[in-house]
Amino acid sequence: MNTKKPWPAKDPQDRLDYMMDFAEQLEADGGDTLTGTPTVQATPAGLEVSSISIADVAVGFWLAGGEADRNYQITVEVQTNGGRTYSRSEDLRVRKR
Repeated sequence: MNTKKPWPAKDPQDRLDYMMDFAEQLEADGGDTLTGTPTVQATPAGLEVSSISIADVAVGFWLAGGEADRNYQITVEVQTNGGRTYSRSEDLRVRKR
């Protein structure tokens, strides 16, 4: 059963920070660690992605802009010291408040 809460909608004028947590995958892979330079992509185009960083078992980043009444898919890809590549996506709705 998936009890994960979706990300709350953001206003096109908001510039907000987000995190994508990889703790569960890292633990399942024997305590591997994140490394390198993660990528964060928003589709369709229109959201500005900035300040991407690794914070222990998560990837942090900022999102700004977007078109009102549009859904975006945010995909984070990151490598581990053990040579693995993780890719996760979340949906984000932009709506005028």
